Amino acid sequence: MLRPETVESLFIAYRLTGDEIYRDHGWAIFQAIEKHCRVETGGYATVVNVDENPARLEDKMETFFLVCGSSLNRIHHQL
Repeated sequence: MLRPETVESLFIAYRLTGDEIYRDHGWAIFQAIEKHCRVETGGYATVVNVDENPARLEDKMETFFLVCGSSLNRIHHQL
């Protein structure tokens, strides 16, 4: 399931502590979402099994991701 708030939490941890490890982890997750979850027609899909490569995507996007997903844009500019 797509959980962009995890990346936001890591960004907040980075801002509070100044520890680059949180920023690095957040950036890695952001890049993984872009690489494995973005679909050609626009939007994002949930990966069915993270142990499979290439990833199989579920044919749906959670509605909360539309709201939280806008945070991906903010996160991209903050990281």
